[in-house]
Amino acid sequence: MFLSSSDWMPRNFIRRVEVMVPVEDPVIRLRLLDEVLGISLRDDTTATELQPDGTYTPVRSEEGPSVRSQMLFLERAHRAEAGKEAVIRHIAAPDPAPARAATPQASGGSTPPR
Repeated sequence: MFLSSSDWMPRNFIRRVEVMVPVEDPVIRLRLLDEVLGISLRDDTTATELQPDGTYTPVRSEEGPSVRSQMLFLERAHRAEAGKEAVIRHIAAPDPAPARAATPQASGGSTPPR
């Protein structure tokens, strides 16, 4: 499984870089499949379906409440924000090691940490 921009069109490769990265963690893969893709495929509010003639028609659910994926993702992000922020920050950028104090040189100056 890979994550990438959804703009992989020739015109987008001319003056910018598009990035694709593998998702190797099995837990994250399952979350992406179940939560992100699963919710996106249940979206029946903003989703459309390509017809054989090239036109698109709205997708409407015949059972259960309507699902608007972007609003659902936003609500989940707001609920998780306080509890997950520290974990996400730690994974993305762990705290650096404490800086060493400068040591004085014979000339009276200081040596910057290495």
